[in-house]
Amino acid sequence: MKTHILFGFLTAVLLVIVISNRHEEVFSYDTVVEMASDMAREGYLTAVPALPKELRELNYDQTRDIRWKEEFTLWRKDGLPFQARFFHPGGLHDRPVEIFEVTGNQVEPLRYTPEFFDFGKNPLKETMPSSLGYAGFRIHHPLNRPDVMDEAFVFLGASYFRAVSKGLHYGISARGLAINTDVKGKTEEFPVFSKFWLKKPESFSSSMIVYALMESRSVVGAYEFEIWPGPETHMIVRATLFFTGRPESVGFAPLTSMFWFGENTGDTFGDFRPEVH
Repeated sequence: MKTHILFGFLTAVLLVIVISNRHEEVFSYDTVVEMASDMAREGYLTAVPALPKELRELNYDQTRDIRWKEEFTLWRKDGLPFQARFFHPGGLHDRPVEIFEVTGNQVEPLRYTPEFFDFGKNPLKETMPSSLGYAGFRIHHPLNRPDVMDEAFVFLGASYFRAVSKGLHYGISARGLAINTDVKGKTEEFPVFSKFWLKKPESFSSSMIVYALMESRSVVGAYEFEIWPGPETHMIVRATLFFTGRPESVGFAPLTSMFWFGENTGDTFGDFRPEVH
């Protein structure tokens, strides 16, 4: 009799575990789509945290002088084929974004601390708040040599991102969305990726997944990027957009580049470089 009671109890416990696991939320693209849908319906946009004045006033060279410390690279200690480093906000990149790590069913915010950065000649380290956040991120992968973690793709600034193939350098950039570009009498609207979720790769992964939430006055969107770096780097992008306004012009999957001068022009405007994009 006691054996039957014990067996029945164990069976009930196992059923509870199975049922609870079935109802446990798994973070996915659909999660971001639902989040974007709710935000569009409620007319809600994320408040932009104000940067300290000393960060807003940094020029180009001062911003570049702030460098990530390699020993704090995400997934480096795990020896994974994809590893993440982060950009410090400042100068042109004045909107911090929220970045999360997705491991199985666990979603954890990636915390900011000044300890992760070398500020170079900038006297900033003692004044940075722990709630600051990051401007964006870059993913490293053994693109050209198995023993070197090359920068393979970057998400930084508004909805800009770019990737590179083996043996090449960065060229044109992509944007998540373009709104009212070159529309007479209209100011161009720049949607931003305000949140990112980096899905932790497996030990032998050949691709990596990034989720993103896009926000703008006219649209809220959910994005999924699955990226395969290699001799030909492939990126599959899924997007679901919820328009809250009626823009006159929308550019889906836009590419962008800026040319200033090159060896085919007659003036370098005092710059020491032979060509600048």
